[in-house]
Amino acid sequence: MPVVFLHAGLAHGTLAGFAVWAVLMGVTSGATGIGGVGLTPMMLVLGVSAQDAMRAALAAYTVSSAVGAALYWRAGVLRHIRWTAAALCLGVVPGSVAACFVVQISDASALAAGCSAVAIVSGCKTVARHVLDHRKKAADPAGSGTTAAAKAGDCEMVLKRGDATPPVPPVAQQQDPGEEPVGDPPEQPPHLYSRTRAALLFAIGLATGFFSGMTATGGPFVLTPLLFAYTDEIAAVQVVALGLTLSVVIGLSSAIANVLRTEVDLGLALVIALAMSVGMPLGVRVGTRMNQQTLRLLIALLMVGIGLGSLLNTA
Repeated sequence: MPVVFLHAGLAHGTLAGFAVWAVLMGVTSGATGIGGVGLTPMMLVLGVSAQDAMRAALAAYTVSSAVGAALYWRAGVLRHIRWTAAALCLGVVPGSVAACFVVQISDASALAAGCSAVAIVSGCKTVARHVLDHRKKAADPAGSGTTAAAKAGDCEMVLKRGDATPPVPPVAQQQDPGEEPVGDPPEQPPHLYSRTRAALLFAIGLATGFFSGMTATGGPFVLTPLLFAYTDEIAAVQVVALGLTLSVVIGLSSAIANVLRTEVDLGLALVIALAMSVGMPLGVRVGTRMNQQTLRLLIALLMVGIGLGSLLNTA
């Protein structure tokens, strides 16, 4: 039977307590994108089998992440990077489907350790970059050395105002018709990508779908360190919104593949989905109002902390 209902047999009190925990994870996911990674370990503590916990969590991400992603899309956070989202989603689908078949014959703990190591390295790199940017800003209070992180913050200010056009970089000096351009060419906005960058984004999506499906982390825990390492052009809140968008695709693809070949605890998945959906709007509100450099630093610290905790559990 492909679908069961509360197969784990959790007591009502235990299930209610777990629902409260899932609400908190929904708030964290809405603000930083990586709160869902705390669900599977908690289910293991409560006695749910690893396979049941992973399948229920992935199915639940479809609903809860859809709530968060819809709120971010409605706020216009992804308005100027739609092609980025499309390239990532195209890679996520085959990756997540492949993970559903490979997870039965591979050591998921080793993959989880690898993902945790990537998250730790990327988080430490982001923290170090934040410290260097802060020192540069202190040494140059006039702002002549504007950093990429600062540009991301300016971009988010435009998005929150709801402007119909992306921020335009300073243009070169005015020239008469027919003259050669004077000064540096204008910087390309972050939503314009070459075929090479589109292929790289597809590869990032493929890796995100596969490793997220193998470790039941939902997507952002794998995607965020990869994007942080790939570029500074995308604001932190946009990374969060992209992670939630990919979680919808990962959860849906994994749920369909799992239902066709194995059992999914629909009751447990519904509890997780509804509880996280309750906390998601508050998290999105926090994420869209927080300073972007601060949000990026908070996400980096969470990646390091969760990554270290995951490595200790698998050791």
